[in-house]
Amino acid sequence: MTAIAQERRRFGYRRLHVLLKREGYLINHKNLFRLYREEKLTVRPVAAASGRSGSGRR
Repeated sequence: MTAIAQERRRFGYRRLHVLLKREGYLINHKNLFRLYREEKLTVRPVAAASGRSGSGRR
């Protein structure tokens, strides 16, 4: 799991679950989320560009 998560850093636990399922691993998504969080593999959010959304410009 950690090897795939390091290789594909923008993948969250849900997409990681799909990849593991395709490779033949049977793991519950709740259990995978717990392990994902314990390994501190969380995806960092993309910083929004300031002033580009259009709200609050009037």
